[in-house]
Amino acid sequence: MKLLSKASLAILTAVTLSTALVAEAPERAKVQFLDHSDKTVGKADIRQGPDGVVIRVELEGLEPGWKAIHIHATGDCHDHDEGFQASGGHLDPDDRKHGLLHPEGPERGDLPNIWVNEDGEVRAEMHAHGVSIGQHEQHAALLDEDGAALVVHEGPDDHKSQPIGGAGSRVACGVVEAAE
Repeated sequence: MKLLSKASLAILTAVTLSTALVAEAPERAKVQFLDHSDKTVGKADIRQGPDGVVIRVELEGLEPGWKAIHIHATGDCHDHDEGFQASGGHLDPDDRKHGLLHPEGPERGDLPNIWVNEDGEVRAEMHAHGVSIGQHEQHAALLDEDGAALVVHEGPDDHKSQPIGGAGSRVACGVVEAAE
């Protein structure tokens, strides 16, 4: 019987732990969006895929037109009366530039713009590449130690300007939570 070397045993242990982390990661997450008056204005459902997450957003009561939506690095929306600054900057563990069209981007938290209808409602679905709900060795985790938030801005993202694509102030914020 051949014994494993220390290096082989270390690799086997790392692969086993990595597989366990991925296997135990939640498959779904949810978001409840709040506006500046702390009123619920919508929700999002997040589902895990093999190379990222699919985010389905439903919002109401927003001003019509194009709006930026981003994944922010901190799961904190308590400061609704101060513009949701507690949610921090965009999810960006790779220290890339902001923007889906930027040659040195995008950040992991960059998402396509959403359209708000004349009645103030949004129904949209988008994919965030390289993002996971739980811990994953190759993705940015939404449910890490400081969490994450989805934030809607007052205007559209031009997908190039730093640091937020000229999207303006934050008008809605929701903390990402594990779904039951």
